[in-house]
Order: sequence, then C-alpha cells, then structure tokens
Amino acid sequence: MTRLIVGLALATLVNLCSAAGGAGQRMLSGEELVREVLARHPGPQALAQALAAAEARVGPAGALPDPVLGWAVAPETIGDEDLGTRQIWQISQAIPWPGKLDLKREAAQAASQAQAMDLESLRLQVVEQARRQFGQWYLVHQALAINADDQALLRELGEVATQLYASGRGTQQAVLQAGLREVSLRREALELVKRQRTIAATINALRDQPVETPLGAPASWPEPPGLPPLAVLIETAQARQPALQALDARERMYAHRAELAQRDRMPDLRLNLSHLGTLDPPEKRLQAGVSLNLPLNFDRRRQEVEAARADVQRAHWAQRDLSGQVAAAVAGAHAQVQQSRQTLALYRNELLPLARQNLAAAQADWQTGAGDFQAVVDAQQQLLETRLGVERARVEEWTARAALATQVADPTLHLFQETRP
Repeated sequence: MTRLIVGLALATLVNLCSAAGGAGQRMLSGEELVREVLARHPGPQALAQALAAAEARVGPAGALPDPVLGWAVAPETIGDEDLGTRQIWQISQAIPWPGKLDLKREAAQAASQAQAMDLESLRLQVVEQARRQFGQWYLVHQALAINADDQALLRELGEVATQLYASGRGTQQAVLQAGLREVSLRREALELVKRQRTIAATINALRDQPVETPLGAPASWPEPPGLPPLAVLIETAQARQPALQALDARERMYAHRAELAQRDRMPDLRLNLSHLGTLDPPEKRLQAGVSLNLPLNFDRRRQEVEAARADVQRAHWAQRDLSGQVAAAVAGAHAQVQQSRQTLALYRNELLPLARQNLAAAQADWQTGAGDFQAVVDAQQQLLETRLGVERARVEEWTARAALATQVADPTLHLFQETRP
C-alpha cells in the first residue's frame, strides 16, 4: 500500500510540475488539439487566401477584354483658323471566337477547385501531425508516471534491502543494486522531461504559439471504435481523397486549355467605331468597321496544342499513380491498426498479468531468502517495459488511425470517436 501511495503521488507530481505542462492547465484531448491547430496553424490560413484569389479569378477569366479608346490630332491643324484643329478618335472592342471565353472561365473554375482540394489536403496533413504529436504527448506523460512508480518501488525495495542487511539476513550488493537502479530511473526521467519539452514545443508550433506556452496534460485516453472493412476504406479513400480530386480538377483544367489552344487557330473579331476629323466632308468622318487577327503562325499553335494535351495526359497518369498509392497507404494503415490492437490485447491480457506475477514472486523469494535481489530488479524492469508496451501499442494504433484518416478523408467514419469502454 505504501508503494502504491508513493508511486501515485510521484506520478501526479511529475504530471503537474513538468516544464512542459504548467500547473492549472486544463486537460487536453486529441480532438481539442486538432480543432485548435486547424484554427491557428498558419499553413491552411495562407492556402485559404490562395483559394480566395483563385475563386476571384473565375469571373474575370470569362469576361470580354477591355475596349480600347484611341485619340490623335493633326499637329499642322492646331490653331488653324480656317480648318480648325483636326482630331481623330477611335474605340474598338475585341470579340473572341465563340466558346473561347467559356473555356477560359471553365479552366479557371477547375483551377479554383484544384486549389480547394489542395487546401483540404493540407488541412488533413496538419490534422495528422496534431494527432501524432498528441499521441507522443500522451506517451511521454505515461512514461514519466511509470518511471515515478518504479522509482517509488525501488526506494521501498532499497529500504527492505537495507533492513535485511542490517539484520544480517541480506547483502550489501542488494542495497547497492537498488540504489543504482533508482539513479538510473532518475536519469531516464530527465531524458523523458527533455522529450516532453520538445514535444510541447512542436505542438505549440502547430498551434502557432510561443514554444514555451504552457500545455495541459493529456486527457484520459479515448477507446477508439472498430474499423470498417478494408474494401470500404479503400473505396471511400479513392472517392474522397482531396489529392486525387485535385489531380482530377487539374486534368479538367488542362483539357479546357487544350481545347482553347485548338480554338486559338480561329481568328478573333474586333469591332471598330471611329471619328476621323481629318476627312472632308464631315459626313465621311464617322466610320464603323470590323477587323480580324490572322492566326498564321501554325507551328506555334500546333506546339501549344501538343503541350496542352501532354499536360492532360500527365495529370491523368499522375492520378492513376496516386490512386494506387492511396490504396496501398490505406491497406498499410489498416494493417497497422489491426496489429496494434492485437498487440495491445496481448499486453493487457497476458504479458502484463505475467509481469506483475513475476515481480511479486521474485520479491517473495528474495524476502524469504529463496531468491536473489537481481531477480527482483530484472522482474521490475520487465514490468516497466510491459507497462510501457501497453502505452506504446495504444499510441501506435492512434498514429495508424491518424494516417488512415488522412487517406480516407471521411469524417463520417469516426476513426477517432472518443468513447469509453
């Protein structure tokens, strides 16, 4: 009982007084961190402005060019009392070949859609980073708490070893071994605190906060739900993955540009209205007409069409390649989640009870003189590693789910639904 009370007290002290998590901070859950990172991270904020710019370009892309207004004067007539100052003005409006403006607008719309999918991809990546870091934040806190429990146990064992040695029923080596192991655990705790500070700085960078900003200790670990079948996950990922949708939008954009390059072989119309003040009689001065550009550079236009078609094929094959990569990534993350769940069950149901029984047996043998102290130290180390193994398996599953959620990009699957067993 003494060991349990001391261990819990030390674990609490570590969690409350560590450098990365200040006193008075509320508990932090993974999904709370995700929401805060999405609200504060500068990356999505910058890309959101790029999206706004792309959306603003859609309207102008399909608009007519500005009309052109010209003015001229005949210098020799300036101040001429008989002729008067003779001036010329002209206004003209270009009218692109039918369909060109529609294609430009559709290409701009596809570019905007691709930009929107790029933004969604970045958000998914930022969410995955936040979830990964929360997993490490949780793990380092658990490691510190387990370390504190083990230090308390070693101190209690050291006291027993000292009493046995003083009564002549123990050895000095047992006392020294207990002290060495406790010092080793304290050294490991220093490493864990350093890692805790590093993780806190990384999380604060994701939150766009100063690296020394206090961060609350992680909330109790959520028990995630089961996964849908792999085939459902792959189908969902290939239908919803923003990176795939971005490539599809770019393929459509390049297709519109290819068709526009084809139509660029056709001339554009220009309407002209002018007043030629240098002509007499006055009835001749107002003139209206049309003009056409002559697209005679056939080689340049042919190369522009070929380049646009090559862009279409590049986007098409890139999408095919990424689709296979997404399916493989989903399968890998799915397998990692399943393995982590099985590993966690193995630790909980078999390894952890055996490690506790082994330590209890080693302690009993040593205190009755049937065993040596080194067996107790070894059993205690095995229990420490087993307890850490439980937490690592939890975090490995959490990390695999983070990768899976990035690929699937479907919030309705509730891959991180926070339920309690």
